[in-house]
Amino acid sequence: MRSRQILVVEDEKDICVTLEILIERLGHEPHCVSDSAEALDKLIQTHIEGSPMDLLLYDIQIPGMTGANLIETMRRINIATPALVITGFNDKALVERLVHLGCSDFIEKPFTPDDVEQSVKRLVNEIDSIEEKKRRMEFRNASAR
Repeated sequence: MRSRQILVVEDEKDICVTLEILIERLGHEPHCVSDSAEALDKLIQTHIEGSPMDLLLYDIQIPGMTGANLIETMRRINIATPALVITGFNDKALVERLVHLGCSDFIEKPFTPDDVEQSVKRLVNEIDSIEEKKRRMEFRNASAR
């Protein structure tokens, strides 16, 4: 498992610092921003530079636009970064909408460090597995030529 770039979108500084510590403890590199405009700028910038964020961890109620709007915008501009949502709302319709948009997982507030670590580990393992499958397919295709 390689170190991953994880964009944390959280407007509460204490929570952001806590998430950064948890992510670093897992061996990954956190990048914390406090609103949706910064998040979208960072996602676009790293995508253009060819080193896109590996995972988006965001609070559903961030300043500027909702997390759902952020995911919709990402999809419209073809940024397919997996998303892990932090939510304090028990809104089934919102959860269904986010899943339909491609949200990968949810963590409900209040959450424990273990909740975050388990979700991040699971999603990173899924990303690693997908990348390994792509490498195998590329190898097979190159060998078949």
